[in-house]
Amino acid sequence: MDEDAQRRRYRIAALAIGLPILAGLIIAALVNFLGGEETEVVTPKGEERIERRLVEAAAPAEAGTPAPRVRLTEAGDGKEFDSASLGSQPYGVVFIDSRCEGFGSLLYRVANELGTGEGAVLAISADPAVDSPATAARFLSQNHLKPGGPVHFLIGDEGELRGYWNAWGFDGPAAACAESIPVHLVSGSDKNTGVVDVEPDSPGTIVTDPLRGMNR
Repeated sequence: MDEDAQRRRYRIAALAIGLPILAGLIIAALVNFLGGEETEVVTPKGEERIERRLVEAAAPAEAGTPAPRVRLTEAGDGKEFDSASLGSQPYGVVFIDSRCEGFGSLLYRVANELGTGEGAVLAISADPAVDSPATAARFLSQNHLKPGGPVHFLIGDEGELRGYWNAWGFDGPAAACAESIPVHLVSGSDKNTGVVDVEPDSPGTIVTDPLRGMNR
């Protein structure tokens, strides 16, 4: 065998061995590069943010689930309100703030239609930044609602309110008043029983009739 032929065989052998090794190195580099991009997109910090959003997201209360005991400050007189004081009366829970005059008029109609022991409405502040003791008291006065009556306008700081917002699936403060809002109905045994949607011009009976029905 001449010398040129022998050199050609060596080169062929070297290529046969070297090419698979080079291909393996290229594949490994690509896998590492793509894996690095994925790790960069899905970081532990991102996972924590997603988990936190899921924890804070509130689902509407389902019928038959227990309603939390509500303990907040009654607007107007500054006394502590405790839903346990309602005894076996059914009640409605609604989230509004003192800017929403239309719903204040609805609450006035509801208060006038509820007889003694027939039920109550807990109007829980939807925005503590809006509902200071002074603005909440003015809201009651403008809508002829008396502290301690069948309609209780309840205020507190966000830390106090958020637990109730979450319990009934309220998202928190909004930039403007909604066109309609839900009233969550709670039986005298503190069980969620359903929801009625109300608008500012709704008749008071849309709330009082279901409450009276739970008394029967």
